Amino acid sequence: MLDEAGFYLVDKRGRRPGPLEGREVQRDVLNEITDFHSLELKRLVATLRPEGLLEWLVVSHEAIVAHQAFRELQVPSELACFSTAPRTVERVAKEMPETAQAAIASRFLIEYVTGQPPSGLRPMSLAIYDRLLALASEIFNKGSLSDIVHHELAQPDMSILGSKRLGVDPETVHQTGRERYLGVQAGVELERRMSDFGRVWEPRPERTEPPEELRELDDAVEIELGIKLTDLVSFHMEVVNAGFRRDGEPKIAAFDELRAELIDELGWPEARVDTALELSTLTPRDDFWRPSLPFLPRDVYPWRFDRRLSYSRRPLIHRHGAGADEVLWGTRHLFAASRYFFGVVTNGRLQADSVELKRLMTARRTAEAREFNDRVAQLLDEHDDSLVKTRVTKFGRTRIEKARGQLISDIDVLVADRRRRQLLLIETKDLAVARTPAELAHELRELYRGEKGRTAAVDRLLEVASWVQARRQQVLDSLGLSTKDAKRWRVRPLVVVDQELLTPYLYEGTVPTLSYRSLADRLASGRLP
Repeated sequence: MLDEAGFYLVDKRGRRPGPLEGREVQRDVLNEITDFHSLELKRLVATLRPEGLLEWLVVSHEAIVAHQAFRELQVPSELACFSTAPRTVERVAKEMPETAQAAIASRFLIEYVTGQPPSGLRPMSLAIYDRLLALASEIFNKGSLSDIVHHELAQPDMSILGSKRLGVDPETVHQTGRERYLGVQAGVELERRMSDFGRVWEPRPERTEPPEELRELDDAVEIELGIKLTDLVSFHMEVVNAGFRRDGEPKIAAFDELRAELIDELGWPEARVDTALELSTLTPRDDFWRPSLPFLPRDVYPWRFDRRLSYSRRPLIHRHGAGADEVLWGTRHLFAASRYFFGVVTNGRLQADSVELKRLMTARRTAEAREFNDRVAQLLDEHDDSLVKTRVTKFGRTRIEKARGQLISDIDVLVADRRRRQLLLIETKDLAVARTPAELAHELRELYRGEKGRTAAVDRLLEVASWVQARRQQVLDSLGLSTKDAKRWRVRPLVVVDQELLTPYLYEGTVPTLSYRSLADRLASGRLP
């Protein structure tokens, strides 16, 4: 496929071998390759015989989901037994992103074939499936790289080689930083699997009433989607149960039969079941890449996160059968997709339109940020010779202000280290992990680059550090640390994030960034920031 794309660039598009200079040129070439692979996918799918095709794809994806779940249990045991064996950890760390890539490609194939049902004669085979997965993977990879260039996360050295293939130098800021990040993140993920292993065998807690905040979220989600979040999860679980009542894989039911079954089992009004079905079902459409309103093209791009027309958001498949319309689903993926959607909503990552849900998600993120702020302070307060304060806006009667009386920024966590004569000014950020180039760009602007009309967090922190540096004596006096050698105290800014992020590895800034885990490790070993 690399050769095919190369011949397309040179022979069809008239591109000449040589370096590709400038963001616009690079992005145009990447988009041309993405379009080429998309057209190849369209041509190949159109030749396939529809009978049994979706069944093949759904069952194959069920195998991937089962493999991922099995490895969640198997990897901790492997590491416990063979962590000293050469390359065991390296092999496991390499396997995780490869499996994730296979799952992404598999889900996208299901979305595409559902949206564009074929009418060809060619039977499905493993060779065709391999090529379909490869095409889907290349669409994802080149689309992601195009977004990386567009959002100025990197401008890699790209060229069309003498062989006509597209060459991308891996030694770019993004690639180098990404490799370092993936090495750290793999370690974090392996530790998570090890720590979670014991919980698998613990007895399940008895059911309790949902907390008040979930009831508030339920009401806001109902305004947004027309159904409560907990009702949608109950709907998913009842479809899982409906699958258990049917033999074979994948699960197949006549649409009207399944609808009536769900109405009966859930005891809901027809309208509520219809809403849940509509929100959970992929359907055929005229143009895969240009969905009709209210959907947007970003809802189908596989390199974007939380797409409203994704197989993760819509784990049921609506197919026009010979006698009646049918619904297909895989119980493993449906269960995983339900958990995924619940997490997207409760973590505040759902793209909300309603004022009510936006307001609630903002309030939840504010509360979570405050809780993380306190958690960092508590971690630092456990060590001797340090005075810790949170959300500091003034010292004595003097506010942290600019000349015109405008607050520069508060100090999330202030640590006065007596032994090392150091004032540590910490900016805490409770951020969800950015998964796409667009999210990475937003994260970079938020933390490091800033944007028009809004200063970056590190710039505000540096300005506060400069303010404190100029008033060290007054600051120490207000903290009860009066001293005659205030000038010997150092002022150091630091950013602490809740989990490992890719952005610090992409941006060589003047302020160090640590994850909460890294901070805890340093403190445990006596290496204070």
